[in-house]
Amino acid sequence: MATTDVAEQGPPPLAEVIERIGFGWAQLRVVLLGGCVWLADGSELLLIGTVTRAVSDEWGMRAWQRGSTVSIVFLGILLGNGICGPVGDRYGRRLPILVSYLGIAVFSILSAFTQNFYQLAAVRLFVGASFGIGQPAINALSSEVCPAYWRIMMNALTQTLFIFGELYRRSCMVGRSDDAPLGLALAASDGLHSVGRLPGFLVALAA
Repeated sequence: MATTDVAEQGPPPLAEVIERIGFGWAQLRVVLLGGCVWLADGSELLLIGTVTRAVSDEWGMRAWQRGSTVSIVFLGILLGNGICGPVGDRYGRRLPILVSYLGIAVFSILSAFTQNFYQLAAVRLFVGASFGIGQPAINALSSEVCPAYWRIMMNALTQTLFIFGELYRRSCMVGRSDDAPLGLALAASDGLHSVGRLPGFLVALAA
């Protein structure tokens, strides 16, 4: 009779299973592989100012153009954040994160090939949107795959990568902030880092 009752109840809820399993390497893989959206964003925050200063004189940019080059990235993040919620709820958290990595890769690399302010602004808008699509998804995923007690710590670990992104980019820019080709090359390198994260993230989520 007891066996019949258990069978009728069906499998336990996923949240209950996660609570029983506890915190471990699986959660850390999500932080390290998915959370690099935040690492790239931290790198971008310092990079875009450097790129703007580097190309300003070469392209003859006005003050409003210099300001817009920075601001338009945050406009893109706003747009990406708005898109992420409906997409993540409908298709799951993995798709927005993968789209984020792919977008950061493609549009960051395209930044290195821009020839004027309008091209750079357009491309950086899509870079910002790529960040915006991935950030809410990884925050939600970090909370959903770990026990309730660890949720704050998971989000803290994920967003700590933002700081490491800033430190990494700062170490690349020491003494070279006025080099326009270098600035655009560093923008492209963000994209290459994102490409490198895609296979590992796919494997981690499939495991």
